[in-house]
Amino acid sequence: MTENILILGNGFDLAMGRKTSYGDFLKFARHIKVLDCHILQHYNKKDIQEAFSAFIDDIDKLWENHEYDETKQSEEEQNFYNKLKADQKFLLISEHIFEKLAILKDDCTTLVALNSLNRGVTKRYLLNLIREELKKDTSISNSFFNIDCVLELTKSSERRNTKWLFRLPDNIYIRFLEENKDLLGKNWANIEHAISSLAEAIVEIKHNVSILTDVLAEENVIQRNFKLDSVKSNFADSVNHLAICYVLDLLKSQSIFQSSKLSVLHHLDAINEFMISELEKITDYLEFYLTYLDKVDFEIQKINTASTALDAIQNIKNSKAITFNYTNTASELLGVTEENTHFIHGRCHFNRADDDINTMVFGIEDKEAEVENINEDLIPYQKFYQRAVKETGNFYEKFWSSASVGGDIYTQSTALNIVVFGHSVDPLDKEIFKKCFELSEIKGWDYRFIFTYYNLDAKRAIVKNIAIILGKSELVRLTGEERIKFVQSSDIDQMRKELLN
Repeated sequence: MTENILILGNGFDLAMGRKTSYGDFLKFARHIKVLDCHILQHYNKKDIQEAFSAFIDDIDKLWENHEYDETKQSEEEQNFYNKLKADQKFLLISEHIFEKLAILKDDCTTLVALNSLNRGVTKRYLLNLIREELKKDTSISNSFFNIDCVLELTKSSERRNTKWLFRLPDNIYIRFLEENKDLLGKNWANIEHAISSLAEAIVEIKHNVSILTDVLAEENVIQRNFKLDSVKSNFADSVNHLAICYVLDLLKSQSIFQSSKLSVLHHLDAINEFMISELEKITDYLEFYLTYLDKVDFEIQKINTASTALDAIQNIKNSKAITFNYTNTASELLGVTEENTHFIHGRCHFNRADDDINTMVFGIEDKEAEVENINEDLIPYQKFYQRAVKETGNFYEKFWSSASVGGDIYTQSTALNIVVFGHSVDPLDKEIFKKCFELSEIKGWDYRFIFTYYNLDAKRAIVKNIAIILGKSELVRLTGEERIKFVQSSDIDQMRKELLN
């Protein structure tokens, strides 16, 4: 008898065509920022769709019987742009345009045009491209942002309503990423990176708190803020310089830094409490987004299962699943039962009662192995702490001992495949992976870990991470014994060859 255990990361949801990346969540937040309560409360789908058609007609009129100066805008063009900015219905259209532009930017010609957007001819060129895109899809109901679905969800909760949702773009972590994305580089969309950076910035400032003593002694608020800006240079060599500067700017807030009679540590503790509160809020917002996405994907669009190497697993619906995701994609698309699934970081369920706890574990991992090195300021941000508070448990360990979860009679399999799909095997999750290897060894089964990878760079990263988790010699031993195999995530034939039967 052969059993299969799936270990799923967010790459699994992405491979299924779902918009579950942090970048997608930030894009959703930008949609919210474009709108306002008035638009949603008075939303009428027919009006919006008519506005799309009118928008295309207005673009067409700009091109009718006009001789253009290539270096400047015509009066008709300027009036058009002013209308686009002023009309509330057109705000929705403009966001749809930005979505189309993001697609068009992959074209080198478009990219060159975007870099010289101030020229009238460039704007006309882009509008032509956008017009053609909109003609292909003028239905707002099929766009990334489904207003009807958003409204339905906000009406399901008395406290987490429309007004609550429109505070999403003001969350401290969203603001930090959006205001600094050009400086943050490739990690700009990683909210966990932002949480970690800001939390650790407070710790680093506390370790150098003496340099703020003179600042706090200054009675004049303007001079105090000026001195605070000068303090930033003391952290110029820190790898976390950007986040430290952001926290120092928070000190200028009157609500936090209103009294020089309080100690610097008191003010920093106040900021830390504020950021912990913001972490709880963004976890609720992420829960809303993923619940919204579930409704769009599984109830409205009814997406199909995408073809991946997992297709090689026979009767995959009978597998056990350890998922690091908050979504139940494995159940919806693969048929894996919830009884055989452990949501190791909790799951999204926005329709819960307002006073029920959000079970989603969202934050950072503890970098210290020894308990005595745990920093008290960082504990509330850390996933091990949240897993304990939210009681996500170790239910997955039963997958190695029981053929029927919850049963009293244990049956031992002759072979066990542990397929890791869509997870980078980040050492931050090392305790889970180490336990999976330990359980496979002590049960004495014929087992095999199969790690899927997207491309060669991803494979190298996974190998490196396994070495960090298990140690180099153990990695060499397990690969030599064919306990560890690697398969490209779309290679069904290779997966079929590597699976134990």
